[in-house]
Amino acid sequence: MIAIQSPALPSLKPYVVAGVHVSPGDAVVVGQELFNVETDKRAATVKASVNGIVAAVFVEEGDKITAKSILAEIEELDEAAPAEPAPEASALQDAGEANEDGDHAELLIIGGGTGGYTAAIYAAKHGKRVTLVERDRLGGTCLNRGCIPTKALISSAEMCHAIRHSSAWGIEVEGAVRPKMEAIAQQKDEVVDGLVEGIGYLMDKNGIRVLRGTARFDGNGTVVVSSDEKRRLTYDDCIIATGSTIRPLAIPGADLPEVMNTDEALSCTNLPASIAIVGGGVTGVEFAFLFSNLGADVTLIARRSRLLHTFDADVSTAIEQSAHEHGIEVVLGGDVQGFRRTPDSLIETTFSTDGVAQNVASERVLVAGGRIPQTDGLGLETTGIAVEEHTGAVKVDERMRTNVPHVYAVGDVNGLVMLAHAASYQGRIAVDDILGNPTSFKRNVIPSVAYASPEAATVGIGIDEARSKPDEYTVGSFDFAHNGKALAERIRFTGL
Repeated sequence: MIAIQSPALPSLKPYVVAGVHVSPGDAVVVGQELFNVETDKRAATVKASVNGIVAAVFVEEGDKITAKSILAEIEELDEAAPAEPAPEASALQDAGEANEDGDHAELLIIGGGTGGYTAAIYAAKHGKRVTLVERDRLGGTCLNRGCIPTKALISSAEMCHAIRHSSAWGIEVEGAVRPKMEAIAQQKDEVVDGLVEGIGYLMDKNGIRVLRGTARFDGNGTVVVSSDEKRRLTYDDCIIATGSTIRPLAIPGADLPEVMNTDEALSCTNLPASIAIVGGGVTGVEFAFLFSNLGADVTLIARRSRLLHTFDADVSTAIEQSAHEHGIEVVLGGDVQGFRRTPDSLIETTFSTDGVAQNVASERVLVAGGRIPQTDGLGLETTGIAVEEHTGAVKVDERMRTNVPHVYAVGDVNGLVMLAHAASYQGRIAVDDILGNPTSFKRNVIPSVAYASPEAATVGIGIDEARSKPDEYTVGSFDFAHNGKALAERIRFTGL
């Protein structure tokens, strides 16, 4: 007899059984959803770990339980006699997953990232029957290869830095502080996996059909989804939410294994003694502080004349000052020209500033460049959907409509603002338009945040624009030197 237990979730409060999908006597198979469990912080699905027959169910919907509570018992069957799934065990099957031509979606969403899953949930809550197609993991770039794993690593790095400098807060720590990258990476993966599982739970809870595979338009009104088999779908409305991909780097030596992109950096399990980071935007700055706080020697090469060029100049100055205080070597106006491996197995990054050639050697290099909309293989050429000539971004209006009726594009794929919270905002705008409640996208309400040390954020117009309109705006500032919270955290910048 196999006991099915509730998972260990990060909460001190009781768990609640949000869904019970089996009864005694039901046949179940490995991976079949049995229960939904919620806490104040997370939701999770509990799935069958064996093929078998449900012998007993010990909870009902609404019951309060704890971690590792026994929810059910399953009598395992021999592999030679696998069980058939219970008739209503799978939300995907209930939604009509059978591979048939003529399959129809009231609302089809291509891409399960922030824009896609937010739009799906919002539409389902407003009565739409939603089909979402995702070729990889739910959550998209932000959750799997961007915002969330980066922030998890930053949290570990800041903890490491704080322990090393704990004497400033009156705390003595004896012995060396050594980050264990494999454990840090595991903690990051646990955060990501839990959130991905939570999105899957929300798809099920809201009756959203999720199809796994690669979607490609086959003319207007039809999409072919390819996985092990091909499925042809028609739709009433479609939202393209395929996100973005890393911009290819056409620089000599960029293909060396020691030259990483951000996806590879997030999977790094060996801390380099030294690293050169190419890119002075938000991503480059965040990784520079991350690696520095873990103990690496960091050189940050920015192509522009200041870091975080989309932020106000005084913020850039403060972050650059903090970088110097962290021991990060900052190179401004650096035009990177190539990478090569030296005889002592380091990577030499060659760049020029003001026309003068320079180089820096390091164990690893991270290229924290930009991203481009992900439209390759989407079959847009069969539809007449207009795209930007140079970027490939899908053109949309302020209501996220493409030039083809009933087709929308949200998130990074439209290139307007490549931020996760912009994608979720745009997803709701697209659904509102489909529901007949049109609203317009307002770029100036989108905040931007850099998780440097300290963190910096901006929203709305910049200080220069505000100062140019004294009749409309008053510019004010308050020094960190007089801010109690900043003093408590020992943040002291004379420029702020």
